[in-house]
Order: sequence, then structure tokens, then C-alpha cells
Amino acid sequence: MRIRLDIPLKLSEIKDAICAEGNITEDTVSHIVTDSRECFSGDLFIALCGRDDNGEHYVRDAALKGAYIITTQSIDDALTVSDTLLALLELAKYYKSKLKKLKYTVAITGSVGKTTTKEFLKIICDGKYKTHATRGNENNLLGVPLTILCADADTEILILEMGMNHIGEISLLSRCAAPDISVITNIGTAHIGILKSRDNIAKAKLEIKDGMKGGRLILPYGEELLYEQERAHYFSSKSKDADIYIIYKEGNVTVFDKDGYYTAPFKPTGEHNLECLCAAVLAAEDADISKDIIARQISLISCENTRQTIIPLNKFYILADYYNASYESVRAALDQLLSLEGYTVKSALLGTVLELGDMSEEIHIKIGRYAAKKNLNNLYLYGEYAKSIREGAIDAGYPENKIFINENRDDPRRTALQISRNGTEGEIILFKASNAVRLGKVLEELKSIIHKNVKGERQDG
Repeated sequence: MRIRLDIPLKLSEIKDAICAEGNITEDTVSHIVTDSRECFSGDLFIALCGRDDNGEHYVRDAALKGAYIITTQSIDDALTVSDTLLALLELAKYYKSKLKKLKYTVAITGSVGKTTTKEFLKIICDGKYKTHATRGNENNLLGVPLTILCADADTEILILEMGMNHIGEISLLSRCAAPDISVITNIGTAHIGILKSRDNIAKAKLEIKDGMKGGRLILPYGEELLYEQERAHYFSSKSKDADIYIIYKEGNVTVFDKDGYYTAPFKPTGEHNLECLCAAVLAAEDADISKDIIARQISLISCENTRQTIIPLNKFYILADYYNASYESVRAALDQLLSLEGYTVKSALLGTVLELGDMSEEIHIKIGRYAAKKNLNNLYLYGEYAKSIREGAIDAGYPENKIFINENRDDPRRTALQISRNGTEGEIILFKASNAVRLGKVLEELKSIIHKNVKGERQDG
């Protein structure tokens, strides 16, 4: 990645900001690069160690192109640090301090709903502020600092989505971003195989406070693991006792707060989207956005601002929601499927939910039980826990002849054929699994099958 700094930085101030060693010039840097192939003369190359490759191997390549270097190696004319990722975080923290028009920084984490809450909040904030927000799901130790470094000089509110896999990661991100408002959407079971318990997940999410100096913490009402937090406001779509309570009826939401209520049109449906809106509205109010502006901007939110995308595919519609998954997000996706209007036949392709550890079989059985209650036309199961989902569904009364299994993730075509042969005209099918399961391959195979079938019909005609 190559990003442009709207506020160019001198090498000397970069050196001080990241506590680096090395002899450097007083030159100014306007671009930062993390991929040596994208380097130009005068860029600053940061030699990061990634999951699949190590940037330290390409320091010489970047230097030959005329780039300045941040590295862990002792090299002439380079900035040497003990850890290049920590250096990137410190550099982003320093760059944020240069944003003189910045009024609020909002950090958003949680097991489910981070991206949707961020998208809703961005639209609301656009009604008052020059807003800069995380793009897509760039929410990790690399994505967050790069998002900050991409901010324009006149940014007034910064919205940062923060994800994690391990204890300590949110703490690093929070200390980098120093949020004024922090949102935890919920505490679920995502990554429970690594963190072992919901208690530990809650502790990891609460690290979002580590970089705060005062400010407001926004939390879901009724979550016992988040009780008794200082400076907390609570949101809910279920309880009137929360600081913000939102109800949905016939295409409109009514927002209740301590000052009364207001109403606005709201296009997305489903309890999951309503909870995300609750969190976003409470953050917007804490960011000093008026209720008139909030109501106006809520009306601009569309279904395209949610994680789920509906893809027309000849006689089918695919509700694609497979960036990531947890038990809670699978439930939310199934609820969303059932809430969609205009589709009379609904099915689901459910794949493996990863990072559940010893709880994998138990949670996949629970997924099957929950899916069975949704009166789906067909249930397609994909991956190594397909039989566990099937067990739960049958146990909850779902008809066995409506279940189609494929345990082999290396054979996406088998599932695509199952869908093609058993689907119904006008049917909408939810695709839901962890991203690494790659349900997109099933979609590509299904497209290929449908294309060949349509072409064959045209030739026959």
C-alpha cells in the first residue's frame, strides 16, 4: 500500500515521533509505503513483518528506488527501530496530533456489528463534520494506523473500527488513536477458541478505554460483562431504561432519549441493524450532533450501508455475508434474511465458523437449532462442521430431506450443484461463514453453472 500524507512530515520529526536511531536528512516525506513494489524516490518505506511475507527482505529494493527506510536493521541512512509495527502506530499517533481541526475521535469495537455501526455513524456525522472513517474492514494493527495517516488535514471527526484476535491488540490501537468516544457493540463468542471465555473477550474489548483521557464509553444495555463502567452511556432496541432506546415500525425508527423522542425513515431491517443504529446514534449525540441532523441523516442510510449485499443471479438472489462469522453474527444474518420483504422463498448456506476451539461442535449444533426455527426452504451446509449443524437442525425438527451437506471445503462445486438443482425461482439464499471458508468460491461455481445452463437453453432454443 502507498498512501499520501495530506500533512507532509520531516524525517527529523518522524525520527523523534517513533524514537528511532540513525542519521537522516531534513527532507520531507509526503508518501508512506508498506509494499516495496510501490515505492518511488522520496517515499518512506516501512519494513513490516506480515503474515505471509517480511518487509525486511525488501529494504534494499526500496532503498535502490530512492526511498527512505524504517527498519529493524542497522543500515546507513535508515531509521532503525526495535519494532516496525509499533513504529507505525507511534507515527500514526503523532500524525493525528497534527490534525488541528479534529474535534472527536470515535473508536468502535465488538464481536458483531463493528462495520455496520461505523458505516451508520459515518453517514450521520457527514451531516455536520468533515468525516474520515475506516475503509471496508481495515481494522487491525496495520489498518487502523494507516487509516489515521490517510486523514485529510481538515478532518473534523475520525471514526476508527478496531478488531482483534488476541489480548492486548485493542489496547495498542486505543493508545494509538486516543479516542474521545469509544463504542463496544456487544460481547459475543467470536475468537472464543483463542480467548477461551466471554469474560476474556469482554476484557479484551474493554482495552478500548486504555487510550482514553476522559470521554464517553458507549455500551449495550443489559450486558452483565460490561456493567459498572465509568463514564458509560447505554443503548438498546429492547429496553426503555437505556440512555438511547430505538424502536422500528413500518419503515421508520423512533429514537427515545433523556430529552424526548424523534422519528426518521430507516430502510434497513432486522434487529441487528437496529442495534447498530442505536450505538451510532448515541455516539453521534455524544459528538454534539443535533437531533434534527441525526434524523435527516438516518433517512439517507440504505441497505447498501450494511455488511450484507444482495446479488441477483438468474433465478436466485444471493444474500452474501461471509466476511466473518460468530454464533451471534450467524443468528443476526438469519434474522436479517427472515426480515427481508419481497422474497417468498428463503434458504441458507451455512459454513464453518472458525476460532471456536473446544466449543466448535457445541456452537455449530446451536447454529443448526437456531436455523431450524426459521422455516427455511432448504439448508445447505458446508465445511468440516456441516454434520454438527445438521444434527442441531434435525434435533430442532427441521426436515432431513431439506438438508444438503458438503464437508469438503476443497469442493465448492458440489455445493453449487446442490443449490442449482434444488433451488426455486425467485429464491433468496443467505451465504454465511467465516471469511477463510471462502464461500465466494461457491458463488463463483454457481455463477458458472447458471451461465452454462442459460447458454445451453439458448442454444437448444
